[in-house]
Amino acid sequence: MPYSRAIEEYRLPKGIPARQAYAETIGRDGMQLLSAIYDDGPDWLRQIPSVNILRQTWVHQYFVDDGNVRLRSAKDWPPEGQRYDSPYDPQARYGNKRSNTWTGYKVHLTETCDENSLHLITHVETTQAHISDTDQTQPIHEALDSKALSPKEHVVDAGYVDGPLLVDSLQEFGIELIGPVRPDVSWQAQAANGYDLSQFQIDWEKQEVTCPEGKQSQCWTPSKDAWDNSTIRIKFSRTDCRLCPHRDLCTKGKSA
Repeated sequence: MPYSRAIEEYRLPKGIPARQAYAETIGRDGMQLLSAIYDDGPDWLRQIPSVNILRQTWVHQYFVDDGNVRLRSAKDWPPEGQRYDSPYDPQARYGNKRSNTWTGYKVHLTETCDENSLHLITHVETTQAHISDTDQTQPIHEALDSKALSPKEHVVDAGYVDGPLLVDSLQEFGIELIGPVRPDVSWQAQAANGYDLSQFQIDWEKQEVTCPEGKQSQCWTPSKDAWDNSTIRIKFSRTDCRLCPHRDLCTKGKSA
């Protein structure tokens, strides 16, 4: 099988079984080459960077089962960002955005949008495909600030917005970040008349929260979540919650 050209998606066989067989043929060929290099080849051959790239790619994509080279299933792959997805480009990474998947990179473009002037691209940020859009908002603002091109308002899509960024962008760079925040996916928000977060009144100065039934919180505790994000834990009186006539709209907890 010739390997002089990069294998593109449009050149692959049609159908999953045919592609599986094709991939395992490639796997056997690559494994035969690697075995020859590492079992009988001279030491200098193993030091060639392209040989190591091939070895890493094969470790991440294939395994040997009873002497047969098999293609790994997705559940057996190393995490995104750690595995080699292409021997042709070792820096390329697997990306997934809604229904679109690809191996390669992301490009983040910043463009002016004033109504009465030309629209100009003021910054280009290129990352590996697996890196989150949210992680690029801060570097983009830093780059714009270093070039004295910071906008007063930065219009973005939901992928570039989170709570800390809305605050930090304004405080650190004087940029008002404008974009849709992620929807509330809690069951309370999805239920008819459910008591989701928007139904609670928060008094930040008094560090007090009032529930939809008019009951006030008893405890306000700064904390950290599993991802080390700052959170605030609010507790209400067990008596108030236990006697609440609309408890089923607020919590599924039986005792608290």
